[in-house]
Amino acid sequence: MGKAPTRTGYLSLMLDLYDIDDAGQRQALTDLARGGRRPSWWAGRAGLVAAGAGLYLDLEAEATAVEMFSALTVPGLLQTRAYTAAVIAARRPGLAAGQVHRLDELQLRRQDVLHGIGLRGCMWSWMSRCCSATWIPAP
Repeated sequence: MGKAPTRTGYLSLMLDLYDIDDAGQRQALTDLARGGRRPSWWAGRAGLVAAGAGLYLDLEAEATAVEMFSALTVPGLLQTRAYTAAVIAARRPGLAAGQVHRLDELQLRRQDVLHGIGLRGCMWSWMSRCCSATWIPAP
């Protein structure tokens, strides 16, 4: 239950049932229902991420604030391309170079999504001192 997008016809019936007559509010809710049918920005990379991570990526893209903590590495949204590739290769040594590259692209796309929407709020990041001293070998 709750896994399928809202059909606009059903939405209209519900808005009538609840006496929602404001045209602006009805339009905003209809637009949200239509938006729920569009594929997520990461949909083409679904095989690369763990189950449930897609929901996290969707929520992150709509966030008004993001808080991150990292004890050993620079948080993903602050990583450079080379650093991201090195972290992925170190954490998942069994991956082929092509898979590492696709995960690297996904990570950089997360940054693009948040930069593109202006993050509607703020981003906080806390890092341990270990982050600046942890050596990660190049892939």
